Amino acid sequence: MNENERTDNWLFLAQELAQHDPAQLEKYAKNFDNEVWQSVGRILARYSPEYLENYADYFNEDAWHWIAVNLAKYNPEQIEKYAKNFDNEVWQRVGRILARHNPSFLEKYAKHFLQDSWYHIGGVLLYYNPEYIEKLKQHMPAEIYNKYK
Repeated sequence: MNENERTDNWLFLAQELAQHDPAQLEKYAKNFDNEVWQSVGRILARYSPEYLENYADYFNEDAWHWIAVNLAKYNPEQIEKYAKNFDNEVWQRVGRILARHNPSFLEKYAKHFLQDSWYHIGGVLLYYNPEYIEKLKQHMPAEIYNKYK
């Protein structure tokens, strides 16, 4: 078995466990590389976010990026738990995803969005959920609100 086949096998196993039996991931953790943990994080964020804490030490910056993306889309109520792992770029992405899929959570996380993030959030809201622009007026910088109202 070559190295690529070995990695693919661990990736497949990790993905299946992450989705169907995340408690078992620890048994095989030492065999997973960063690419595998990135995939695991993405899957856990969607299907079993309560397990993210168990494996947090295995996730690198790239993994946290994808975890944030899936939390924003599928489990936005869980984002605050992991906020310390997100940089401004990740928060900008989270804001865009919330604006499209879960705009009711934007106010809850407004303190994390910089002015540049609001520019992107406003554009997404305008396209997908324009009714939220007025609701978020007090959080958006005035020039951004005025552009999208």
